[in-house]
Amino acid sequence: MRWLRIASITVTALSLAILAVGQAKPNVVLITIDTLRADYLGCYGNRRVETPNLDALAAAGTLFERAYCQAPMTPPSHAAILTGT
Repeated sequence: MRWLRIASITVTALSLAILAVGQAKPNVVLITIDTLRADYLGCYGNRRVETPNLDALAAAGTLFERAYCQAPMTPPSHAAILTGT
């Protein structure tokens, strides 16, 4: 039942984000990938893997060196990201 509440919050946040995008031109792309460490991506220095699309996106945009999460699980983290809580 708890996951349903978290999913509901996430869907609500996504809906609000979509409505907000209709009001102005967005300049942010949020990409979240579950259980992927930064050191497994080429844009963070790993030369043994090929991630050309993510590397190109990182080169053209802003690459954050540090990231922090509100919760150690994906659904509540997404809810926190999308609601700002």
